[in-house]
Amino acid sequence: MAEVNKGFWKGIFDYFNLNGDGGISHLELAGLLEGVGAPMSDDQLHDLVEAFDENKDGEISFDELYGLVSGERLTSASDSVRQLVEKMLPKDVNLPWTTFATSTSEAQSAGAALVSNWNTRLTVPTGEMGKRKPAEIMVHNRETGKLEEEKIPNYIKIAMRVMYTGSAKFAVDSSSVKKIMKSMTNKQGKKYNNPASIKDIEPFIEFHQLSRDEMLETVDKFTNFNEFFYRKLKPSARPLASPSDPKIAVSPADSRMHVFPTIAEAQQIWIKGHHFTLTSLLQNADLAKRYEGGSLVIARLAPQDYHRFHMPVGGTLRPFTPIDGTYFTVNPVAVNTSVDVYTENKRVVCPIDSDEFGLVTFVAIGATMVGSICFTTTPGQTIKKGDEHGYFAFGGSTVLVLFEPGKIEFDADLLANSAKPLETLVKVGVSIGRSTH
Repeated sequence: MAEVNKGFWKGIFDYFNLNGDGGISHLELAGLLEGVGAPMSDDQLHDLVEAFDENKDGEISFDELYGLVSGERLTSASDSVRQLVEKMLPKDVNLPWTTFATSTSEAQSAGAALVSNWNTRLTVPTGEMGKRKPAEIMVHNRETGKLEEEKIPNYIKIAMRVMYTGSAKFAVDSSSVKKIMKSMTNKQGKKYNNPASIKDIEPFIEFHQLSRDEMLETVDKFTNFNEFFYRKLKPSARPLASPSDPKIAVSPADSRMHVFPTIAEAQQIWIKGHHFTLTSLLQNADLAKRYEGGSLVIARLAPQDYHRFHMPVGGTLRPFTPIDGTYFTVNPVAVNTSVDVYTENKRVVCPIDSDEFGLVTFVAIGATMVGSICFTTTPGQTIKKGDEHGYFAFGGSTVLVLFEPGKIEFDADLLANSAKPLETLVKVGVSIGRSTH
């Protein structure tokens, strides 16, 4: 049993060594605690770091971690530390055996199996010192008219816990957090480009209850998970709203959507980043001036969504501008706080000259686990609304669409939900608004 237990914790340790340096940092321990269903306050986290880090080198080695969770060093620990460590331990003594029975032989499989089977709930700061609360994301399904709670993938829970330890030393915009987000993304990208990742396709379909009938190709045609992730759909799966009327703008993606008549309103209601400006977003002062007082569409793609994005309006593409950045999650919990998600993340700016809507700018934004933003169009090309524009590789992501002042009148239901604020679940190609000219 001792060897199984040690292997179990080694799997967890390796899984949460997010930057792959062989040690668990303060930030990575926060992710580990979220992953094993034992989120703690900042003070408790600090006490655990002090207890685990026996040689005080700023990193927790596996031997240091295991010394406490196995009980080897627990007898000499304080009562408060013992209670914290006991909170980390699985309540089911058979869990190490069960985990190994359901995991594969690949590296870190014990940790991955544990996190996928342990139904943890994402927690976020309440604003009160050291206190946290469960987070939930509710969306309004435009097709059914019902409110739905969105499933949050475990990797997003871990990323959010890393981003929100609450410690000033490890602020969300610190280089340490950005390094971990980038490392997590690169690691996951390599995994899902590996042919062995095809085994993850069927569980993903079942977990998210995806429709196989919509897929252009059958699952056996994909050679890795990423190919499946940015799969194409049958043309009939996403009918285009008013195809003969170029004055109707459409959703650029299957997404959770907000629309705002002015960008100032978006900042008041939804985007809370301290340094969000049009210039910082677009990295082009002249282009930014075109959208002062303009309108904004925010289309957030969750991992379960169809991940190809399409033209919201017809027009001619100007040159694209790629902007390097980090990989913060685009989860609403992040967007609604001081994190400058849209202006910090990797993105590509694509202006579109449209006869009906003037200069429209499409911004494709990557996020946690999104390693690639790929385009199937080219600058100078003239394409119609609804035509495919590109796709995201694995993970959540966002499309922003900027309209010049007074160029679009958004659909009433989208405006009403956004003012609450509540995201609306929409599919690519449905109407989002009409040209005012």
